[in-house]
Amino acid sequence: MDAFIGWSGQRGLKIATALDTWLRAGIPELHCFISPDLPKGQDWFVELARRLKKSTLGFMCLVPPNVAGEWQLIEAGAIWKAARTGGLFPMRFGIGEAEMPAPLREFQATQFERLDFQRLARSVVCHALGEGAWNGVREAHFEAAWPALRAAVEAALQAPDPTVHTPRGFTHEVAGGWWERLLAITDDTRLSWMRVTRSADGARLAIEGHGYDQEGGFASDWHSEFVAIDEVTNTHARVRYYWEGRHARGSSVLFGGVARLTFHIDSDDRVQRASGEFTDVCLTAAREPATKLMEMRRATPEESAVMDSTDQRARRNLLLEALAAWK
Repeated sequence: MDAFIGWSGQRGLKIATALDTWLRAGIPELHCFISPDLPKGQDWFVELARRLKKSTLGFMCLVPPNVAGEWQLIEAGAIWKAARTGGLFPMRFGIGEAEMPAPLREFQATQFERLDFQRLARSVVCHALGEGAWNGVREAHFEAAWPALRAAVEAALQAPDPTVHTPRGFTHEVAGGWWERLLAITDDTRLSWMRVTRSADGARLAIEGHGYDQEGGFASDWHSEFVAIDEVTNTHARVRYYWEGRHARGSSVLFGGVARLTFHIDSDDRVQRASGEFTDVCLTAAREPATKLMEMRRATPEESAVMDSTDQRARRNLLLEALAAWK
């Protein structure tokens, strides 16, 4: 039986190749095709159309930040039209259900985790070879090949991607934990732990921060009310947001203002640092507004794990280390 694996972007190709290996391990009767398999010297569109028409099963690798390119939707439509019996299997790698394009939401997508992929394997085997074809031997083959698939997918999702130079690609790359150092020696806040998150559809950003003094104690809390990506180029992305927060827990004094950040895009397509400024305005009393400068660096996965934990001692120790390292 012939199958087609659709992909979009560099991450998608890496994952499609790993998926092909995983499928071959458990269903040797399945002949998978991905577009790099096209023979040299042939009209790629004619050959692609022929392969699509021949395929009765289709796998769509939905990967951030592209999620589903235009050609993937065309491929999905062609496979669905040819199969007509539920032979299209969308798979979500590192994205939420809300990020799926509308046409593919009609199908029950497979989330990248072991049990869901085990159910996918069973469905594919039964669909391709009949209900009695799923057995312990096939399950053992899939289980044995799972660690390699998981490692390949995780490596692909963590790798930088040139699409960081697009707004949607930037929102994917910049999400996560960040350190912010305030360049103002008169301010109580010395260091902030910031969390940048993407919206459910992957198109927008939200930012929240927790400020700490030079002893690692609480100094402020704030969150963004609006984030705009004003510009993305080959070297940087400019972000503007409005924020509100309080300098003391339970305080009735509310502060806010507008912040402007420039995130620097390195030559390897990674985003590791930023700099900018924000206005600090008291919204509940007449006080002189201030403009403050800051710089930021991306937190390591280990630092994020500590700051997201409930271990207060470990968090304070990390804060003091980060303060000392940044002086």
